[in-house]
Amino acid sequence: MNTEAMIWSQYLAPGFSARPTTLADAAAATDVFNAASLKYTGKPHISLEQTLTFWHLPGFELARHSRVVVAPDGRVVANVDVDMTAAVPVRPLIWARVHPDYEGLGIGAAMLAWAEQCARTVFPHVPPDVRVSVLSVGIPQTAVAAHRFLESRGFCHTRDFWRMVIDLKEKPPTPAWPPGIVLSTMAQHPDLRPIVAAKEEAFRDHWGHIDQPLDHAEQKMRHWLESDSSHDPESWLLALDGDQIAGICLCRQGDHSDPDMGWVNILAVRRPYRGCGLGMALLQQSFNYFFQRGFKRAGLTVDASSLTGATRLYEKAGMSVQQHYMDFEKELRPGRTITTAHE
Repeated sequence: MNTEAMIWSQYLAPGFSARPTTLADAAAATDVFNAASLKYTGKPHISLEQTLTFWHLPGFELARHSRVVVAPDGRVVANVDVDMTAAVPVRPLIWARVHPDYEGLGIGAAMLAWAEQCARTVFPHVPPDVRVSVLSVGIPQTAVAAHRFLESRGFCHTRDFWRMVIDLKEKPPTPAWPPGIVLSTMAQHPDLRPIVAAKEEAFRDHWGHIDQPLDHAEQKMRHWLESDSSHDPESWLLALDGDQIAGICLCRQGDHSDPDMGWVNILAVRRPYRGCGLGMALLQQSFNYFFQRGFKRAGLTVDASSLTGATRLYEKAGMSVQQHYMDFEKELRPGRTITTAHE
């Protein structure tokens, strides 16, 4: 019996089995994720399109990096994915959910053990003196049993993220643009590369950031962009200083958990342009974009301990915390840290 088979046989109850995920499992895996989300947050979390987009991410190999657990009646009751697609994969991400009807049967323990084994396969692809850890991400604050379970397996609570929302009951304020800054959109400037470069530069000050080759970052962003069936180039806002991008606010039409909500995917301001109100102007411009198109709310996700003070900006703009998620980390190999502000 190989190592993987031993893991599953050790934890799974009789009649349950695990196998590599296939594209035919997409709907079932999405349903499992949303059933768990409904239990702990009261809202679904992802769409079928988003599941398939992630599974087709460049570098993600479904047969190697994903597993489903099948109940005795043939029903898919759990799914686990390990994202190791970073250019230097020093922090693989675990996305795992068990259907609420099947909690407490050892399925979570089996998936976590398999995910750790899968994550260790990055070792040959990371310099030998660099620290490697694994991150179990997006755990709702209300899933207390999951927190305790992760801690019992050697994980530590390492970061909090907030889903923040604002109601758009009336026309949002008109943005006040800093001197010299001109608003544009991707519709007028369709070249993706400078947008990616601006995002990567700004995100060097975000917790957990890892510098990566621009080609790699562009490939991943292009994949997400081209997979979004509702993408509107006018929703990708660009603040320009001459021919330079000073800041970006990349939005999408609607959110799976709330079709009346417009979503801010990325808001980033490059270092030389911070402290002059550009972030607020971009955010308010996104609110106006959503309001003009009939959305009743706008939302985003933010690091609750943002190194750039993003939470203060969003609160000042009138946003409030709707949901709270937690990340848990476990060191797999000690070494020097190359992620931003690890501590």
